Amino acid sequence: MLNELQQQIKDLTEFDEIDLKVKHGDEIFPIIEKSTLFISYDYLLNDDSEYSFLNEEFYQKNSEFHNNRTDYQIYFEKVKTICSTKFNTVSKDTFNFKVVSLNKNLKEILKSVYDVSGLKAEQTPTFIEIILYTNKKSNRAPRVFGFIGNANVIYILFYDPFHKIFDATTPKNNNIL
Repeated sequence: MLNELQQQIKDLTEFDEIDLKVKHGDEIFPIIEKSTLFISYDYLLNDDSEYSFLNEEFYQKNSEFHNNRTDYQIYFEKVKTICSTKFNTVSKDTFNFKVVSLNKNLKEILKSVYDVSGLKAEQTPTFIEIILYTNKKSNRAPRVFGFIGNANVIYILFYDPFHKIFDATTPKNNNIL
């Protein structure tokens, strides 16, 4: 199956000149369970909002568990580990990585980087959350959000330093349309 899928990807990119970069409205190829993940920053939130990687919180040393390391350093350590591991073995317990459902807050931020309106089920990418850490004594619980596109590419979208995306006061909405 894996060789067949690799051949299909090769045929699409070489002969049909199709770009593997996920674009709004594309059908998403299935995740290749026994393949490693890759990172892309093509849809990175690029503004000065609280969810941008330009947020000064990203460069602060605030973790109770990772002494003298910034969220920036912790993020890249996690990404290095995730990208050197096959998808089917990446889990919340070992890598602080999980698949998430869309809610109102997440959709609002996604509108600025990736058009989520009008997506059909087969065009909906798998959205993920990378948990950097959760402090027990303070209100810090930084997360990085993205989605998995074709060929196991993780498109990193934004940084949430206080984990406001899934604030308990925001009702969940799993409907994309």
